[in-house]
Amino acid sequence: MAQGLVARNVARLVKRPKVTNVEMATWTPEQAATFRAHVSSDRLAACWLLTLAGLRRSEVLGLRWADVDLDAGTITVAQGRVVVGGGTVTGAPKSTRSARTLPMPRDVLAALRAFKTRQAEEQLALGGGWPDTGLVAVNADGSPIRPETYSKAFAAHCAAAGVPVIRLHDVRHTAATMLLDGGTTPSATAKWLGHDPSITLRVYGHVYDDALASAGDALLGRSRATILE
Repeated sequence: MAQGLVARNVARLVKRPKVTNVEMATWTPEQAATFRAHVSSDRLAACWLLTLAGLRRSEVLGLRWADVDLDAGTITVAQGRVVVGGGTVTGAPKSTRSARTLPMPRDVLAALRAFKTRQAEEQLALGGGWPDTGLVAVNADGSPIRPETYSKAFAAHCAAAGVPVIRLHDVRHTAATMLLDGGTTPSATAKWLGHDPSITLRVYGHVYDDALASAGDALLGRSRATILE
């Protein structure tokens, strides 16, 4: 129409569909703790703890031992592994913000140390057949864990632990909600997740019912603890 080739823009007659925002499923802190206790003895306990810490599936599966600094107590997200077609591709993180170095809690570091020792034992038992991928998330034979296999194992653990079977990505929402609800600033939460702060609040900021109750009480100048007493 700007070029004078048509008299009007017929696309203006199209009624735009309404966008429906779907609330993501999240665990309560108690449910997350239940899952954590359930997987504590699992071979992939270190990977599940990284998932609970809010890392994307691609980031957990793309993590290399070279990116894990057990002395400094940090991990560095430098690459990701995703499904493309029928195969798995390793590439750069999802975005520039996704590339980050995170200080890990002691229980995560302990699980990583134990897993590294176990992999060394598995490699020794297998002999020369162990593939040198350098990845943290590998099977007992050293082969990389496929993303869909990791998701299926997660769902099975959810059912066995007796917690709601949510999407693997929803654990990331859970981590964000727990961080924000615990008083972590939006900017720090966003940096931890590898996101823009505005996206973190819009997409990942869920609210627990008790937090809403406390907010209502605060409007009346009372604390939740005082009311419960």
